[in-house]
Amino acid sequence: MASVIARVTSAGARAPLGRLLTAPLGLDVWEVRPDHLVVEADEAQVARLEVMGYDVEQLQMTDSYLSDFATARATTGYHTVQTLEEDLRRLALDHPEIVELREIGRSVENRPLWALRIGERRGSAHKVAVLGCHHAREWISVEVAHRFAEHLVDSASTDPVRSWLQRGEVWVAPMVNPDGHEHTRTQDRLWRKNRRRNPDGSIGWTPTATTATCGAC
Repeated sequence: MASVIARVTSAGARAPLGRLLTAPLGLDVWEVRPDHLVVEADEAQVARLEVMGYDVEQLQMTDSYLSDFATARATTGYHTVQTLEEDLRRLALDHPEIVELREIGRSVENRPLWALRIGERRGSAHKVAVLGCHHAREWISVEVAHRFAEHLVDSASTDPVRSWLQRGEVWVAPMVNPDGHEHTRTQDRLWRKNRRRNPDGSIGWTPTATTATCGAC
């Protein structure tokens, strides 16, 4: 079923926009404004919104949108599961005095979850964790966490980073959803969940309270 990117508005109290952020409609909400929402929705969802009293303006077909930005060239410069592991290993190998690579778990598809433990490890109770890629399609979150780790290592000999690493530890896990991330690279660029199979046959963890808000994170 074809999907569209659409602008949703409401002219009256019968159909408040806020209702769409909590109603179990399965919408993928991309943008929230006081007077409108931008969502990705299929034909059946659009029809249901209109029956509920909302005005739906199609902005673009989703396939057309993806052909504009999700190109092979656009993936250049972003980490894959494999290249991220290679770079994390290199960072730990080059700076063993302050960096340790730890496998902190496994995904449902048995991919390792990697984290860098950065600091002088003096037994301090001060610890901070930075996690990236909760949402599979948000590739930039992987890069932000990875660049943060690089910054800590590159600046370890100068304050304020030096004092941070002397007083405690910083754990950086740039990709906590490797299964979903890989799925966005090979199957569905807009996939946002993990790849857990649920009892009802659906795939991906879908917290009830956030399903409409974040497109089923």
